[in-house]
Parts: sequence; C-alpha cells; structure tokens
Amino acid sequence: MRFPFRYLFAGLAATISVSTSEPLDYSGRVLLFSRPDFRGQCLIVSAGSALRDLAGLNDAEGNHWEDRVASVRIEGNAILVLFSKPRFLGSQLELRTTVRNLGELPRGQNGTWLRQASSLRVLAENPSRSAAAVYTPPEATQAIIAAYRDLLGRDPDYASLQYYRSRLIDDGWSSDRLREVLRGSSEYRQRDVTALVDRAYRSETGHLPDPAARKTCIQLITTHDWTASELRRELRSSKEARLSRAREEVRNAYRAVLEREPDPAGLARYESRLLDGWTLHQLREHLMRSAEYKRLHATSEPPSNRSGLVSPK
Repeated sequence: MRFPFRYLFAGLAATISVSTSEPLDYSGRVLLFSRPDFRGQCLIVSAGSALRDLAGLNDAEGNHWEDRVASVRIEGNAILVLFSKPRFLGSQLELRTTVRNLGELPRGQNGTWLRQASSLRVLAENPSRSAAAVYTPPEATQAIIAAYRDLLGRDPDYASLQYYRSRLIDDGWSSDRLREVLRGSSEYRQRDVTALVDRAYRSETGHLPDPAARKTCIQLITTHDWTASELRRELRSSKEARLSRAREEVRNAYRAVLEREPDPAGLARYESRLLDGWTLHQLREHLMRSAEYKRLHATSEPPSNRSGLVSPK
C-alpha cells in the first residue's frame, strides 16, 4: 500500500521587526535572538501563538528561523516551549525565565539547545478560567481519553485521568500541550508500535497488514511521528479500505434484500458499483428490482395471510 505524505507547514512570509520600547502584551511575549546574549536578528512572539514550522518564517535578512534560536528573553507571564522538529514534535524544552545562551542547556546526552528549535509555542501562565481554551469536565475527560488512545494505544488509568483533568480544567492546558507531554513520556517511547499498527489496520481494512505494509506503517509512526488517528485516516482513504467497506456493504444488502450471501460475481459487480459512486439506497433498489427478489417474494404469503385474514379477491 502506498501512503501519500501530507505535511502542512506554516509558511509565514512576513518579516518581524523588533522594538524593545513597544508596550508589553498583557499576557506576555517572548523575544528570540539568533545569537547568544540577545544579539543578532530578533523575533517577537506573543503569548497564545504557535509556529508549526520555523523554516517558513524569515528574518529581516531573508534567512529562515529554523535552527537559529540562540538566546531567549521572556517578558510578562509567557511560557516558551521549544521543539526540535516541525509540527511541535521531537524533543521539547519549556522555559519560564530568560536564557542568555541556549548552548548552556543540554539536549540529549551530548547536545545542547543552541540553534535546535524547529517549532515553538508561547503559552500564558495561569490563564483566566473564563478563557475559551478551558475545558468542561466531560470535554476534558474526552480529550484525555482520545490522546491516550491515539498516542499510547490504551485508556488512561484513574490517577492519570484525574491529574490531567486538573491540568486541562484548572491550569488551562490545551489538548496540544497534553499530547506534547505524553509524547515526552517513557511509555510513549517504549510503546508497542507493531500492535498499534495492527489494530489500526484491522479496524480500517478488516485484516492484518502484510509485512511490507506493516513496515511502511511502522516507519510513518516511528520516523515521521504519525499518530494512530493520522494512520487510520490515511488507511481509511486507501483503495484497500474502501474496497473492504464496499464488500461488507454488499454482503449486508444481500442478506437484507435477498436473504443470502452474495455469489462471487455479484459481490465483485456491486463492489465496483459502490466504488464508482453508487449509494447504499441505489444498491438495495437494484437488488429489489431483480428477478430473484421477485421470485422470492412471489412465493411468500401475503402479509394478510400471515395474520390469518383472507386477502381480497
């Protein structure tokens, strides 16, 4: 099975200039510099903003901001979260205070965060509970369960559910931030990707993947950071999954209308019709106009006879 890669990048053409005399945003902001000690080109990002791909944002000299951030000044109650990959993936670093040189902050065993950021978020610390991002208890529960199933392949345990409900409701976390935290967990790094792929494949196609398809799906998750829902969405749009759904729909129509399983020729014919755009209503109507359907119901007793009444002459 072939999978088209669909990556969306936030391309921002505008150059952002900085004036440190500008009034401070009420919820804070972050100033990012291309050199240590707050020197070089500067990018201002207000709290509540998110940049999915710094490669799509240029400075005043026309250079993109990916892998350029060397020092950070945080103003107000802003929180900066840096990510080593686009789309808020990879390693992450949360900063609440100004840093003169990101080279002093370790990343992994041997690296540092100097010029390593490819995407970022700027959050507002302790946001108002009336803000639109605050969840109701049922919404928070649904968001946590969805994130756990999508990233870890399981439902959250009771303690984790209560903890993250508090983060979403009391601390104003977004579902994106919740998922970022789960991505950074040891469980996420050690999850059974093969089992996750098999569950997604079976749910969308009705069977397990062959070795080549399984290998492709595993690479999408481990190398390209796809989630289970992204994989399912891709599988759902594949010809194999559409054929599986069409086959099941034909079988259900035959059982309901002709009271039998479809023969191989009929199964193949109506699968093709559904893939070409037929609706289930059209399929059922076509079966009901067939000679087999008429013979089946011609030998059946009229409804009046089944109730013990004599049908009118």
